[in-house]
Amino acid sequence: MESKKKLLIFPFNIHNAIIARYARLLKGYELTAAVAPKNYGYDGSDISRIAGGNAVGMTVTADFSEELARCDSVLLTGSSFRMTSDFYLDKMKEAADSGKEVIITGELAARCRSGQKAIPTGVKIIGGNPQKAELSYEHQQHVREITVPVIMIVQLGSWCNGFRTLLSLAEIFECHGYRTCKVSSGGFSQLFGVHGLPDYISQPHMSDEDKIINMNHFLDKTVKEEEPDLLLLEIEEAVLPYNNRMTNHFGLIPLLMGKAVQPDIGILNMYNTTYDKEYLDHLRQYCRYALNTEVRYINIAHTAMQVNETDQREPVTYVVSEQERVSLAVRKDYAGYEGSMFFTEGDSAALEAVYYDVVNTLTQNDEIVRIW
Repeated sequence: MESKKKLLIFPFNIHNAIIARYARLLKGYELTAAVAPKNYGYDGSDISRIAGGNAVGMTVTADFSEELARCDSVLLTGSSFRMTSDFYLDKMKEAADSGKEVIITGELAARCRSGQKAIPTGVKIIGGNPQKAELSYEHQQHVREITVPVIMIVQLGSWCNGFRTLLSLAEIFECHGYRTCKVSSGGFSQLFGVHGLPDYISQPHMSDEDKIINMNHFLDKTVKEEEPDLLLLEIEEAVLPYNNRMTNHFGLIPLLMGKAVQPDIGILNMYNTTYDKEYLDHLRQYCRYALNTEVRYINIAHTAMQVNETDQREPVTYVVSEQERVSLAVRKDYAGYEGSMFFTEGDSAALEAVYYDVVNTLTQNDEIVRIW
């Protein structure tokens, strides 16, 4: 049996809660501690208070040094609370001096560097994919057809559970004997054995045409190497701006990815609130024509977004709901909506229904059945 490193997460918060929720799917690590500073108010709480969903039996603690003695590796990530780069650097030093493997996210590394802080030698940075672009649209103008069905998972905004949907769907497909190839732009992809999108997708000096061509060839090469039954492609970045102040990078990355691959099925992840039919119809139409994605399934996340119009420093906060409340709301609010199947990824029965519907859709599509 593969030996796994005991992992500590700090500071535990909504930014990294997915690791605790899907700890069973970690590759090479076993989550043993979720630590948050005492002033967070999480001490003694089940991780589901932050991660959403049902209780899992793991408790958040506040003593970093005590838990450090019991682990092999420490993962430091960003937080919804403000912390200085020096605070994080102190934790990196304490962990390294104790002989632990120290892992930080690319986001945290960028924050330290922007503050002119040097990241200690030996710290492992996760998130992204440094693979270089090799093609130019000037010399290579055609895109390749991906030879397996493609399910593209997109989001209305941050914390809409897109990566959770990817992991949940991959798990259920694999439990039924299908081989999946998983690609995501999420920062924790590597911890779960998921391919990260190459970093050049965000390169400001690279043309959109070059990004599309290179991304298409990257996905084609990955699929050919792994020979899966289907490709699950998850895009963390929002599909649209929220308003003139919260532009979400204008939804550019989902727009480019919709040109790099021809999705067979689209899944849209949305915040936990009530939407009217007109809004849903317009949103699905946008995904169809702008992102080249037919949204057949809509996942309602455990998180609701609250906009603070008067707070310039923290314009948005997120509220996490219990699994049962979200499941009941989905069944109540969208039972009569035609065009897409609604679900919440933490509801195993709803997820199973989505799985069977996806399989039925793929096997009945004449353009796909020849290869599936």
